[in-house]
Amino acid sequence: MWNSKLLVELLHDYISVDILLGQLHHHSTFLRTFPSHPTSPTHSQHINPSFNMVAITSITLSAATLISLTTAIPAQPVRSTGVIHRVFAGSTTANNGLHFEPENVVAEPGDLMEFHFLPKAHTFVQSSFDKPCEPLGGDNAIFSGFNFNTTAGEAPNVFTFMVPDKNPIWYYCSQPNGNHCQKGMSGVINQNFNSNKTLAKYKDNAVNTVTKQPSTDPLASQVGMILPNVPI
Repeated sequence: MWNSKLLVELLHDYISVDILLGQLHHHSTFLRTFPSHPTSPTHSQHINPSFNMVAITSITLSAATLISLTTAIPAQPVRSTGVIHRVFAGSTTANNGLHFEPENVVAEPGDLMEFHFLPKAHTFVQSSFDKPCEPLGGDNAIFSGFNFNTTAGEAPNVFTFMVPDKNPIWYYCSQPNGNHCQKGMSGVINQNFNSNKTLAKYKDNAVNTVTKQPSTDPLASQVGMILPNVPI
């Protein structure tokens, strides 16, 4: 990974040399004619006038290259805030157990989401608002896989991931047996409350959909981590 401080220092040096050569080029007589011997002041040697322009062009391009490199440096990763939001997938009371509790969470970048799983083999799968019950594509899409089956109480493991920013994260349970997503088992992190894209609308749009899986491997997970369920 490039060191941004080093690049800035190098860029400063290149620009400084560029300015210096530009100033020397301005005094063209000095550059093109200079004494070849201290005892022969009238004897002069001519320099190729294109030399200075080539040097300036080369260094200017080098500076531009450094600028492009600094803009290509990846952003610093989000730092953990130490805050953990615990969400329970499945419920013994709400919606016949097809429920995330809480289902609507407001979190800051760097907060951790920690999903605890109750019976009925639930999952966490990120989607878009416009396509409920369908996984969001790409390497940054979050899904847990069917790794948390339990017949009683909480599963021995949890699924956790760090909130990257304030953009909404829509998600659903991809359990097809019983149509969990279509029956309202979905949630959102950082819903925009000034928008008409609400969790209630997401659930309404999910009713007539078909649940899709994020991977052909039912145990595959992405972005998040599967960790032991440590009692609070």
